[in-house]
Amino acid sequence: MIRRGTAVAALLALIALMAACAGSSQPASPTAVAPAPATPAAAVVPAGAVEDFVGVWGEDETAGSADYTAADPTVEPACRGIEFRIDRDVDSKTANIVFAASCAAIRLRVEGKGLMTEGVLLWRAQGRALLPDNTACAVVFGDGSRAVRVADGVIRVFYKGTVCDKDVAGSVLAKRK
Repeated sequence: MIRRGTAVAALLALIALMAACAGSSQPASPTAVAPAPATPAAAVVPAGAVEDFVGVWGEDETAGSADYTAADPTVEPACRGIEFRIDRDVDSKTANIVFAASCAAIRLRVEGKGLMTEGVLLWRAQGRALLPDNTACAVVFGDGSRAVRVADGVIRVFYKGTVCDKDVAGSVLAKRK
């Protein structure tokens, strides 16, 4: 019975103390400092992520662009005036691609997808090119098309595909614009 009485008395004292503190507008300790709000941590970008390639890239005409298929007479000369745009897709491994250039004497712009694999951005794109006589033809870039980081702010864009049923392939150094 004594234990029960002691427990009830302690409970009543605790309730009274809480009520007294609730009515006070003064902080319990004038020297107490509220903790600083948490600073959001920087996003961790995995090695070989598409973020290294995101942006608009343009042909670096000062560096020259060695065609890797120049010895093949069945392949048109390299595309010129290349602009390569890469936007992050849903994760750090996928991207939306826009490839614009003059290939086989036709100015074109095609859209597609890219996938990061071991530090290399493999890409595919397709679309239609408008010809001077207002007809259109198919443009497809696929197997062999990729982008590789060469240096900070410089990538090599490899492309291989068909433009209006003509094979085109090559590579170009591109700088971030």
